[in-house]
Amino acid sequence: MKNNLRAIFSALFGIAVFLFWLLGYPEALNYQEQNQLFLTTTDYFILRMAVPGGLADYVSEFIVQFYYVPWLGALLIGIMYAVMQWIMWTIVRKWDRTAFPITFLLPLLMLWHQGDYKAAEKRLNILKNTIFYKSWAEEAETYLFNDAKVNSHETWGKLRRYRYKDSFLYSYPEKHKMLGLLFQQNTDNRLALSYFMGQLLLDGEFNSFMS
Repeated sequence: MKNNLRAIFSALFGIAVFLFWLLGYPEALNYQEQNQLFLTTTDYFILRMAVPGGLADYVSEFIVQFYYVPWLGALLIGIMYAVMQWIMWTIVRKWDRTAFPITFLLPLLMLWHQGDYKAAEKRLNILKNTIFYKSWAEEAETYLFNDAKVNSHETWGKLRRYRYKDSFLYSYPEKHKMLGLLFQQNTDNRLALSYFMGQLLLDGEFNSFMS
């Protein structure tokens, strides 16, 4: 009975992670997929295996290609986190069968670390050790975990207001529609309007441009 209950909690954890990415950050999955390249060729596999950690990179890139479909990417992440938690439980229960709740700690820490602020903090710590970017990184660090301050920043606040609010699938033949959507979501974004009109001309949509 206890084993079944633990399995249910693990499954619920995987479902929660799935809903977190699908409903909370689907655009992050699309962005990640669009910024990486995965090839199924033998040469690409050999190239990856030739460097330390290449197998891990190859497997992660293989998984990321499924992020093109947000629900599928979120499902894979949910399954991986649930499996990770269950593997930890199979290890820990050899010493302490009451430590089941602790096995959720590592997956939760990894999920928390995937937040935008944590990623920014990691990179700022690197820049603080440089000569030319040290002062800038120290100033930027004061914005971490402070949404109000970020929103008040002249550039970063504007970028937040101008970014897409709804997720969508990237379509190269319909770039003008994506730019039009960007303008519709914030009509103060005059740059998006300019690119939208220009893209209509490049795509030969002259009737749409005139109307």
